[in-house]
Amino acid sequence: MEYAIKLSLYAKIFYNDWLLAPESSVYNISTDQTLYGNLNVEQLKKALDCYIAAHALLNGYIQEINQEPHWVKNNDIKELEYSDNPINKSELLNYMTNIFNLYAGLLYRFKLIRINTNKYKICKGIA
Repeated sequence: MEYAIKLSLYAKIFYNDWLLAPESSVYNISTDQTLYGNLNVEQLKKALDCYIAAHALLNGYIQEINQEPHWVKNNDIKELEYSDNPINKSELLNYMTNIFNLYAGLLYRFKLIRINTNKYKICKGIA
């Protein structure tokens, strides 16, 4: 394992609370923004990849090592999801409140939805 750090006191509190209700989405931080203009989707994907690579806790999961919880870094980065087809509010809500699993990793999600030629919606979810 190339990267593992012990949880901070605050992270342990969060982790222990999650253990009590792992099916809850109460800690999800979800936002969406509308972007206007000529957007270079490939450049946005690269920027998000760099952001995630620089923030190991987003691209990690919790693993017990010697009976102590640690953040462990994933080696893979999940690419920005992109859709040319608008989704309805119910689908968007389901996407944004989908439960994160601290043991499985990938504590982020990004989806870009093209509304029209110069209008996009980017949805972000972080545990």
